[in-house]
Amino acid sequence: MTLFIKRGRLLCLRQIPIFVTLLLYILIPPVKKNNTSVMVLPQQKYYNKIIRNVVQKIAFKAH
Repeated sequence: MTLFIKRGRLLCLRQIPIFVTLLLYILIPPVKKNNTSVMVLPQQKYYNKIIRNVVQKIAFKAH
């Protein structure tokens, strides 16, 4: 059973980048070539920072 749990954790860790990219696509609206693109960029950096922190916490707990 312990091997199964460890494998499950590894699968979860491998799936995190996919999950993060999906989150980014959902959270960040598509950038258009007008004034909104200037507003989206700082927002994107903010989301990237939050998601990076979340991924680090998940990875740390998995160890």
